[in-house]
Amino acid sequence: MLEETTGKGGHVLVVGDRKQSIYGWRGSDPRLLRDVEKVLPGVKRELLSESFRSSRAVLAAVDRAFVGLPESELFHQKGKEKPVFAAAAAEWREDYQSHKSSPQAASQSGKVVLYVTPGSCSDEVKAAVRKQVVQRAKAHVENEKGSLGILCRTHKLIPGILAGLKSHGIEASGEGGNPLTDSAAVEMFLSLLSWADHPGHSAARYHVCAGGMADVFGCGKVPAKISGEDTEARDLLKKLRTEITDRGLAEVVSGWAASKEWREAGTAHDRMRCSQLVESARSFDEGGGGRLAEFVRRVRAERVENPRAAQVRVMTVHGAKGLEFDRVILADLDRGLSAGGMDKVKVRVLEEENRAVILPSEEDAGFLGMGELVDKVKGEEFMEALSVLYVGLTRAKRDLEVVVGGPRKGENLNLGKILRSQWGWPEAQAEGELEVVDSKAEKFSGPKKAAVPADPGVADKVGTAPRRPEVRLELESPSAREGGGKVRLSHVIAQNSGKALDRGTRIHAWLSRIDWHDGKGSEAKRWVEEAPELWWGVEEKEVRQEAEEVVVQMQKGMDWVFGKKDWEKRWSGVAKLDVWRERSFAVVWEKDGKRKVLTGTFDRVIVGRDGKGKAVGAEVVDFKTDRLDGEKEKMERAEYYRPQLEAYAEAVSKLTRLGKEKVTTRIAWVWGGP
Repeated sequence: MLEETTGKGGHVLVVGDRKQSIYGWRGSDPRLLRDVEKVLPGVKRELLSESFRSSRAVLAAVDRAFVGLPESELFHQKGKEKPVFAAAAAEWREDYQSHKSSPQAASQSGKVVLYVTPGSCSDEVKAAVRKQVVQRAKAHVENEKGSLGILCRTHKLIPGILAGLKSHGIEASGEGGNPLTDSAAVEMFLSLLSWADHPGHSAARYHVCAGGMADVFGCGKVPAKISGEDTEARDLLKKLRTEITDRGLAEVVSGWAASKEWREAGTAHDRMRCSQLVESARSFDEGGGGRLAEFVRRVRAERVENPRAAQVRVMTVHGAKGLEFDRVILADLDRGLSAGGMDKVKVRVLEEENRAVILPSEEDAGFLGMGELVDKVKGEEFMEALSVLYVGLTRAKRDLEVVVGGPRKGENLNLGKILRSQWGWPEAQAEGELEVVDSKAEKFSGPKKAAVPADPGVADKVGTAPRRPEVRLELESPSAREGGGKVRLSHVIAQNSGKALDRGTRIHAWLSRIDWHDGKGSEAKRWVEEAPELWWGVEEKEVRQEAEEVVVQMQKGMDWVFGKKDWEKRWSGVAKLDVWRERSFAVVWEKDGKRKVLTGTFDRVIVGRDGKGKAVGAEVVDFKTDRLDGEKEKMERAEYYRPQLEAYAEAVSKLTRLGKEKVTTRIAWVWGGP
């Protein structure tokens, strides 16, 4: 890219920071910046060392962490030399300049403290670090203002930290938010929905019936374990599924969450998370619903920001890249330096040889003649570990607290040990705290407006190109024109209207699967088996009967819809028939003197085309599942739907470029005959 751009006389600006290269596992390489000079000899370089984020204390601690690192006794101890790490540290330190705060950043006071926790093994160290992190976060929330970022090298420590914060009543948000299941109340709701979806889910059943809130769900008399014919459980779940079908999932969940017993038993966090669960259920309903198991999976997977947890965030260093916090607590630095871990298989691609190799252990590398390659990878991983440390330290604006494990027998080299050494921790001391550096705020009078020099190469008066004002058109759907824009109240509040809507959705979905039908064979069995998500909450026997009834109507009252032979004779000159099934559309049309965007979905449109593919005629077929009482009501309902069908015809006319007189419409009454 560089060669191509400069070869054409273009200008190139390359910006990057080798010290922040932390994505080696994605193929990034900090040496790419250095190689720019090989491609473009003589390129002008400028090093940026002024920070507009961090206090003087933070930057001084960062410098102390890396200045003199290649000469550290950790790499040169007699008998335990580590030349690979020393060389990698030296390469990482190339072009490193001492940092300085901008006047604005220096105007904030700052402090950096190292907390060292005891532990004779890695598990004890992890537990001690978690405890110390939670204590420091608690002190911040109680005594300080501003944002707090708790940063970890990996995800492994984060769940324990979040749980510890929660036990102290501290609201904290994970990376991108947390799943709603960080609330015990939400977990119980999900168990009930899992049980309703799968009656044999014994764990979910036990959680609901033995969890202390059974009366809220109406299952106080249902045994926690299956016994006998289990009539109570069957009746409860059938009633629940029917209720969700009729009222919607959001309304049912909202009713549970609003009960007095439930609200009194939960915490403020539980009540907030339950409210968010209701909103998630509402979105699920509006999206057409589906199996309860799908909703449960979605809730467990999606991360939702906790609006009360903006002050405290817990995440990995990788997740924090590009972010900043008033105070940072950096932890999880006591694990090995390898990004993949000791138990991971490591594969490297040798571009020069166009092959990939699996790296052996250090012990076997020399025997296999791969010692040089293993050392190279080892150095690369160490440089990336140093970059992770650098990024973590420099997220702090004002204060920085680092929590590491103390000296212990058999401790391998790790980032925590490097910081203890660089910051002067006495290795004879197993625990405690060390104030690394403290800085007072400097006076800052505010930024000054820079004078802009005149540019003789630009005319004194420069006009702007004429721009047409943005036009936003109102959206309208054909269904909104039913009844001329009026809604009959009896249809909205009719008993079982929710159930009827679900039934109508099922029937439309079934009929949309048919291209043409010759009247032979039954579609019902295939409908029910291939789309179980359309009938969750309803007995399968009832749905099968419903499907069989629709098939009967197809062969009688709606045979004209799906019989291809009749349609081939519908228009003269037809060589081909196109069938649009459940096809979405959007067209601009003018109605009542206003231009609007007409958008919706056709149930079925038949388009006749000649030998050249040009449309010669079209008809809109709209399925209606109204239960009609006689011919008079059918005529009234047809008149009610007329504006909707006219809108559909308008859309087809625009999409096919047919004259309006060549686009006709008909209603296919599923239950009311032709």
